[in-house]
Amino acid sequence: MKIQDVTVGDLEKDGEMKIVTVGYFWNGSTYKYQIKAWFKARGNRAPVVEKTLNNILWTRTQLFAVAFGDVDEDGQNEIVTVGSCKYSGHPYFAGYIGIFHYSETDGFTLESQGYYDNLYAQSS
Repeated sequence: MKIQDVTVGDLEKDGEMKIVTVGYFWNGSTYKYQIKAWFKARGNRAPVVEKTLNNILWTRTQLFAVAFGDVDEDGQNEIVTVGSCKYSGHPYFAGYIGIFHYSETDGFTLESQGYYDNLYAQSS
């Protein structure tokens, strides 16, 4: 995975800090985006991956940035990601926005997503 961004905070509002990374990887035929939640145990241990979401929405979907907060004021934090994708019928890249929820038991669940022609997202 090529990690593009990281954020740290209490995703579930349970007092436990999580590390969230976003990026993408090549699976041999196309790019897939990847979101990972990590936790850090006390002491000198390295962070441990708690949950991973690998997905392909449209061709060459890549995530470049992540943030979280209670976007819709429902009491739960949403994870907001931005990136780029190349979707069917269009010869160019479009901006991508995905909003996810997270729980230790269920991992990441997609709440909403979309591509936007007028949103600039860097692609490589």
